[in-house]
Amino acid sequence: MGKLECKLTQKGGEYVGVKNRSISRFPCLPWLESTHFLKDRIYNDRPPPFPDLLSDTHNYCRNPNAKPGGPWCYIQDSGESGIEWEYCDVPFCALEYPNIACDSRNQCESVFKKALESILLSHISAEDRFKEKFRDLDTMNSWTNEEANYCRNPGFRKRPWCFVSDDLKWEYCHIPFCPNRKEPVNCKLTGHGMEYAGKTNMTKNGKKCQPWLSQTPNKHSMIFSLSYFPDDGMDSRHNYCRNPDMDGSGPWCYTEEDIGRQNCDIPFCWEMYQRSAVKGSVVEGYPECRQTENGKEYIGTMRKTVTGRTCVRWDSTLDEVKLNADTGNTNDFEMERPFIHQNFCRNPTLQERPWCFVADSNITWEFCDIPLCPNYPKRFRKYHYGFSSLDKMECKWTVQGSEYAGETNVSAFEEPCLPWNAFGLQEMFKLRVSLNVTGESHNYCRNFDTSPLGPSCIVDRVEPKLSLCAIPFCPVPNIN
Repeated sequence: MGKLECKLTQKGGEYVGVKNRSISRFPCLPWLESTHFLKDRIYNDRPPPFPDLLSDTHNYCRNPNAKPGGPWCYIQDSGESGIEWEYCDVPFCALEYPNIACDSRNQCESVFKKALESILLSHISAEDRFKEKFRDLDTMNSWTNEEANYCRNPGFRKRPWCFVSDDLKWEYCHIPFCPNRKEPVNCKLTGHGMEYAGKTNMTKNGKKCQPWLSQTPNKHSMIFSLSYFPDDGMDSRHNYCRNPDMDGSGPWCYTEEDIGRQNCDIPFCWEMYQRSAVKGSVVEGYPECRQTENGKEYIGTMRKTVTGRTCVRWDSTLDEVKLNADTGNTNDFEMERPFIHQNFCRNPTLQERPWCFVADSNITWEFCDIPLCPNYPKRFRKYHYGFSSLDKMECKWTVQGSEYAGETNVSAFEEPCLPWNAFGLQEMFKLRVSLNVTGESHNYCRNFDTSPLGPSCIVDRVEPKLSLCAIPFCPVPNIN
């Protein structure tokens, strides 16, 4: 096969191929002729390590100082951009030679096994250290509050982990692979979408994204945020929309035009499912069924009434007046925004089951025929007083989880939840309570006030206070 024109590891220090142009197609300078290379040698008082011998004409892409993005080279003056070096187009070997990483059973091993453990300043060359204004790498403020002890992977460890003691000892967590999931879903679960690992590489206005390792036409320093990318690793082909700096607008990218960073159109997973269902790809079971008698939690895509009439949009002017007249409140919709629910059957009031308005001169609204969910395989879930079997979906469909109708009654810290009724909150938010969980003993995790943090419950910590519950997202079907 000869020399591989690809890298086996994230940094690609082993690469000895003959590529001698940068990602932007600038010719590489011979290493021994570059004044920048000579200054770097003098500063470090030693020659940087190369995997092969240097010569006067050696201008091949290499990574002698362990830059986090992989092989690179010094380039000829590119004009106004002032770029002195750039990464090279050296992809991971799995993309170029998919069979070289497979064993005799044809089970491929991840080529990122030796990927970067963490991105620290020590991984960045002296040259870059003096030229770049490094932003604070600790932007994950939301991970440091008292509720955030969840398993995460802020770097390139093998899998999610967490600290287990005050002296910073840590251990890996047992997070299984998603069943039957071969490709990352092309949607986001959270508002900022930092977890998004899909393959959209176009902006909202149709501009193609610039590879993250490229410095043209937009010069940037996002490569120093490599630990905040959700990918196993990164190579020169990676130009997918991401959000490494927790931009409030969601995933974004630099474009192949010199117009700076632009936002991408990455839908929420529940939005993508709705679009798919409207086109005919409707699934059986949740979320297309109701888990409670009155179906307060229903957020499926049925748009017909029991008599076959088509529902009209909830946010139409006429129907909003009707809804106000009937209930005096339009904020009992999931996420408090009627327009999100289009013309799907819902139960924003305390009717017997989901319903909708219809365009008929004789009647104002009708019930919808939403079936009860079938009995799911019973699983065991831990209560604060032991274990119990259940057949409800113990998961949330949206970020807020206002639709959650399960029976988890312990906080994320395994603290027993106190009854809502003891604090008068159940009566205050009665329009958001499913009928089958009302009562004095109702202490299940809920999101009555549509908090962006998700379902919570009241726990006893010297004095009662709200504490988040660990309600996972539901598996998202039929959206790729």
